[in-house]
Amino acid sequence: LVAMGNPTLHSSAYCDIQGYDNPDMQSCLEIDLIEGNAKAIQTTLHTTQGHGPDGESCNQDGCTSNWGKDKATAHLYGPGAQGGIDSMKPFEVRVTFRETESWAPTHTLGALFD
Repeated sequence: LVAMGNPTLHSSAYCDIQGYDNPDMQSCLEIDLIEGNAKAIQTTLHTTQGHGPDGESCNQDGCTSNWGKDKATAHLYGPGAQGGIDSMKPFEVRVTFRETESWAPTHTLGALFD
């Protein structure tokens, strides 16, 4: 997704917005496309420098869209979820980044049927 041609101090081309305050680490945009397990799934976009959820930008902590992590969505995703995505069965994930001031991600989850 990104060209990282200049190695860091540790001979790795890895860069990470969350390491921007480490002078030995190259800073760049970071996208966690899918992070999850059987009980929760999320996508996080980190676009700018800064600490803490400021509500204005996808800063170092990032803007996150998730299912199952919070009480409001816990019943919609997980093993045997009723009325949502049963994570023990195949399902499809679509992640959309809308070009707005925050670039906040949104998920669309859908069950796959035979």
